[in-house]
Amino acid sequence: MTLWHRFLQGVGWVVGGKQVQQIVGLLVTMTLANWLGPEAFGLMSMVMVFAGLARILADSGIAAAIIQRQDLTPLHCHSLFWLSLLIASVVGIAFYLAAEPIAAFYRRTELIPVVQVMAWLFPLAALCAVPQALMRRQMRFKALTLVETVAHAGAGATALLLAWLGFGLWSLVSQPLAFHGIRSGLICLVSGWRPQLRFSLASVRQVFQFSARMVGVQYLQYGIYNLDQLLVGQFLGATALGFYNLAQKLMLVPIRSVCLEIAKVLFPALSKLQGEPAALRQHYLRSMKATAFLVLPMLLGIWVVADPLVTLFFGDAWLAAIPILKVLCWVGICQQLITVSSVVFRALDRLDLELWLNLGRLVVMALLLLPAVEYGLEPFSWVRLSLALAFALLQQWVVLRMLALSPARWLQSTVAPVLCVSSMVALLLWIQPNLLTQPIRWQLALLIGSGVVVYLLCVGGYWRWCRLHRINWL
Repeated sequence: MTLWHRFLQGVGWVVGGKQVQQIVGLLVTMTLANWLGPEAFGLMSMVMVFAGLARILADSGIAAAIIQRQDLTPLHCHSLFWLSLLIASVVGIAFYLAAEPIAAFYRRTELIPVVQVMAWLFPLAALCAVPQALMRRQMRFKALTLVETVAHAGAGATALLLAWLGFGLWSLVSQPLAFHGIRSGLICLVSGWRPQLRFSLASVRQVFQFSARMVGVQYLQYGIYNLDQLLVGQFLGATALGFYNLAQKLMLVPIRSVCLEIAKVLFPALSKLQGEPAALRQHYLRSMKATAFLVLPMLLGIWVVADPLVTLFFGDAWLAAIPILKVLCWVGICQQLITVSSVVFRALDRLDLELWLNLGRLVVMALLLLPAVEYGLEPFSWVRLSLALAFALLQQWVVLRMLALSPARWLQSTVAPVLCVSSMVALLLWIQPNLLTQPIRWQLALLIGSGVVVYLLCVGGYWRWCRLHRINWL
């Protein structure tokens, strides 16, 4: 089986599995949103901003180093496992001790016990860091997908049960803890790898440079993707953050279910092509095109149906999230380009360049978003969109230079998905005003059904044209 076919097989498993996970997640989120309200979600988002910062340090770039390194040995793996567990335990203790300062930052004392309980996340996640990275390196995405699907279902069931029993905010706290606990246990069971009491400082040093740069990149990216929530929570409060967080969660459904999953498969695939620039270029373009075919219709579909979608599934209490969601859908399109192109930096070990790009982006965001938050959620979201678009174009230009690809060739690979999606959106915008007299559930059903049919017809027509002209459609 060729690398491209292994890549497609891996993408099929991770994207298909992620759709199931996202459906489960959306059903759980919708139920919890109706039971708990915006403030509980806002409080949980406040904690998760800091938990994510600590999580990056706990990972220490070890998983990425295992995937990227070509001459990996068993001693590397055993040494990195114990190092990872040690770092995660130290981070967990530090996070526990930081509970009061975090609560003081938001002026919400009820966050103290929440932060203390969330400290268990880090050692739980560290238990499966190395075996999971080895499975990704071996492109065992079928087993990984099944494990994560079971973990998502178990975590969702745990949160729903606790919410039904009246535990309120603690039902949201239980969800990530249950997910990481279930996932770590299952991955350790199915990976076939077991840690041994072996440690080599020399082996750790061999991957230190890559890992250190990876941590730097991840921290900058985390700051980039969470600075907005930090500012909204600090200056506009928990309720506003609840609206913003819901809009962001809905926007991130295509990013998490497609982009991030394709990136997971693309990273080991491109790492294997480091010495084959022509094959690497072709693999990158085909991956970018496949991502556009999957992500664009989802994001622009959400943009069109945002009003009936939020009203039907989340209720009138969440209507303020609709205009934010419409803006963030376009942010998601920019994020699609950034996510896939970021893999190139890591596969080619050019994390130094990605580090400087992300540092510049974070500084500019801080300078522009801080004054924008005073004007409210919607103007704030438009500023975020402008920044995302500018950086997406800049990073894409840098990646094309690295791969020796012309902008014309890259644009050529995006024409087909853009035309197919444009046809779908044009139809939906044309029929939408005629459906306003229908009940909301029928508006949503007819819009989604029409969009799916038209898009599939367009993609099918393009595929048929490629077959007639003997052209590879991806």
